[in-house]
Amino acid sequence: MCSESEKFLEHRIEKLHLKNGYEPPEFSVTPLEGQIVIEGFSVSYSSQVRRTYKTHAVQQAFDISPEDVVTTVLKGLEVRFSPGEVILILGPSGSGKSSLLDTLQNAGKLNVGKRVEGQLRFPGNYQPGAFVPIRSRKPLIELIGEKDVRTALYLLGLAGLSEPVLYLKRFEELSRGQQYRAMLAKLITSKSNVWIADEFCTNLDAATAGQVSDNVQRIARKVGATVIAAAPHCENFIRALRPDKVILLTSNWEYSILSGDQYLADMDNSLLRKGVLPRLRVTPDLLLDVKLRTKKFIVRKGRSRAELGILILFDGRDSVAVRVTSRKVIRFSQLSEEDALNADFQSLDEMKGSVLNTYPNLTDSSEVTLFSLEFLWRETPMIYDMRANRSENKPVSHAD
Repeated sequence: MCSESEKFLEHRIEKLHLKNGYEPPEFSVTPLEGQIVIEGFSVSYSSQVRRTYKTHAVQQAFDISPEDVVTTVLKGLEVRFSPGEVILILGPSGSGKSSLLDTLQNAGKLNVGKRVEGQLRFPGNYQPGAFVPIRSRKPLIELIGEKDVRTALYLLGLAGLSEPVLYLKRFEELSRGQQYRAMLAKLITSKSNVWIADEFCTNLDAATAGQVSDNVQRIARKVGATVIAAAPHCENFIRALRPDKVILLTSNWEYSILSGDQYLADMDNSLLRKGVLPRLRVTPDLLLDVKLRTKKFIVRKGRSRAELGILILFDGRDSVAVRVTSRKVIRFSQLSEEDALNADFQSLDEMKGSVLNTYPNLTDSSEVTLFSLEFLWRETPMIYDMRANRSENKPVSHAD
């Protein structure tokens, strides 16, 4: 739960006299006892064709069997899902994503007209649950945590819903992002150990998709659930979702399986080749420290526009590509000892002194953005000393 949600809930619990020794419940699920095994898995659908003059003409023209029309969407898939993994399935429409998730959600049971070949083996304690709309006219507070208002408040806050007015709204009255958070809260209470999400975050803007994805993966890992999500594209949320495994399906039955890290690396390399990357201007000193691998954390004044993912740092003469692995916007007065340690400072005072040295006009209420960086390449880059030709009195721009 974010700090603002925690503070809000603590305040409400105190105000409503709900505490009385109350401790938030430890929500967890029983992790899968073993792997989900899919071997030689194929899915096809058959549809009976009503014989008419026009359908007969089409069958004759294209040599289609008059008995039925069979469409194969998956063929020969081999994959294993381990307990606690976050899995992302990607592919265009018709590639079999929904068919695979439907089979997993129904534990291999067949629907009318659906043909399945191959083997699916599920652990004995396999209990799937899906991100599905909540069909109820009741307000959210009545749907979560049974009759315990304290538990309901905690769960809704945990899922990212901390605005009081939302507790009184019906599911259909929420925004799409809020609906995802409500579905997450409902899943947490269901005790399902496999969370299945089709068309994951496809109707959300980039910022909301990132927030929802981070919530899902973080809470799933905390409670021990396995996540299997599918989407046609993932640029808006994959870095926040942090999948352990990515399955790429195509419309011609081909597939590939990559680790989440490998997929991200391939995506980053593609962006680098295209040259469509955000840029952030920094001081020459900072750029050199980053290139020397001595700086893995930077602080910027204000709310920086740079997001998670590949970022080009430049000083006007030179540049380097890095990956932003975490981003945090916070008021200067709220910086903590933990922030200082993460930034490789010995103390909070040292960190604040360093930031004020760069931004002397900061006040306690000023916002700063904290970035954690990861280097894209293991080899040491060629370094030259940029300090030799620099005037010490020349001001340096910090504009984003």
